[in-house]
Formats: sequence, structure tokens, C-alpha cells
Amino acid sequence: LNKLSENRPHNGVVLEASPAPTPPLLSLGQFDPETSQIPLTLAEQSVEEKAVNGALQFLQVRKESWRKPFVVMLDGILDPGNVGNIIRTCHFFGADAVVVATNTCANITSPTLIKASSGAYETLPIYLLPQPSNFLFDSAKTGWKIYAAMPPDASTAPSPSERPKKATTSFEVATASPLLNDPCILVLGSEGTGLRANLQKRSEYFVSIERNVVENDISSLIGVDSVNVAVAAGILTQAFLNKPSGAADKV
Repeated sequence: LNKLSENRPHNGVVLEASPAPTPPLLSLGQFDPETSQIPLTLAEQSVEEKAVNGALQFLQVRKESWRKPFVVMLDGILDPGNVGNIIRTCHFFGADAVVVATNTCANITSPTLIKASSGAYETLPIYLLPQPSNFLFDSAKTGWKIYAAMPPDASTAPSPSERPKKATTSFEVATASPLLNDPCILVLGSEGTGLRANLQKRSEYFVSIERNVVENDISSLIGVDSVNVAVAAGILTQAFLNKPSGAADKV
């Protein structure tokens, strides 16, 4: 049991099951509010992969919703526990799907990842991204707004010539409710190195989390200037999915 669960807590039980569907995704199409469907462009799959993943051409989202679709993209997150926790958080707050970069993130079939998701792995649509940069570029062309999660000093990085048009914060996102107008993709990167430069360039907005710092507070000297990526995912996802007062019940 310890080997099967990669030496993580298993509570005396391990379930061996067939793989869950995780189709390879190339891009998201234009959201259709009449049918509540998102066209999908999938990469080529083998016969065996199709048997597991299927070949659906659309992602069906909630028909009775105040907002446009919201998708979370993960890149460079190597800890399977973090990926699993983010999937769990996305399911809890009501994200429509999670897309995971194939070559830079933890193995999506990791027992540790699946257990950390606490069942969300089995119910939330999850897609793999063989071409993350192209995915953002092509999805933006069909109306998706790309938000890159960045540190609080995001407005000063990268170089001015490569900087997205706007930098915003989780508070401003919760107040402005961008999902009222456009479908959005939130991109989360590595805790250590941050989001890769090519993905930053594909993003229209940088979004950071405000930090409450009291001037001359000695506790600020310990050097904690960020939160765990799974915690950041929760804060930012809630900001996007917080229904504003007075919003209609249906898009």
C-alpha cells in the first residue's frame, strides 16, 4: 500500500482504477451563450487514448449561470499535492475546467495528486496541454481573456516592451467581475521561478494578491513575501467566481 500510494497517507485503502479522461487540448473556441458550450480543438490521439478520453468536440458548462466560463491553467507546478489541491479548490469554487501543461507539471495520474484532489479529479473536466503557449494564443483569438498570476510587483516585470497592457489585483478582479463580460483563463506558474516568459507574453493581464503589510511591523522582516501556489489558486479563483451584487442569474 505504501508503494502504491508513493509513501503518502492512504488510511489502509488503495483503489486501483482505470484512468480518468484527460484529453489533449490545443485551444478553446468561442463560448456560445445560447447552448452554454465551448468548442474544443483536441490534439491527435491514439486508439487507446480515444478509448479513455473520448473525442468530444464541446465542453458543456452550466446553463443557469450569472457568468461566462472560467478555466484555470497550470504550468510548471511539479508537486503533485499542489496540483491535486488546486483541482479540489477549482471544483469547490465552481471553475469549469482545469488545463495542465503536459511537460512541465506533475504527472496527472499520480496517486498523490488524485488523493489530494479529494474526489474532484473524478468530476471536474481536466485537459492536458501539449502546447501551452499556442493554447493561450489561439484561445485569446476566440475571445478568451488571459490573466497571469504574478507577484505583487507584476507591474514592473518583465521589461516594459513585453509587459501586458494591464496589471490588476485580486481585489480589483472581485470588484470588477470580468466574467460578466468575457470568458477568462487564469494561468498559474511555478512557485520557485514563476510563470515562464513566453506565457507572460501571451497574457493580457497580470493579476496579483494584495498583501496587508503594517509599516515598521517586525513580523515583515522574516521574508515571507508570497503564499503557496494552491493557496494563491484559492484566493484568485474565489475573486473571479464571486458573484457581484445585482448580477443576473443567467448570462
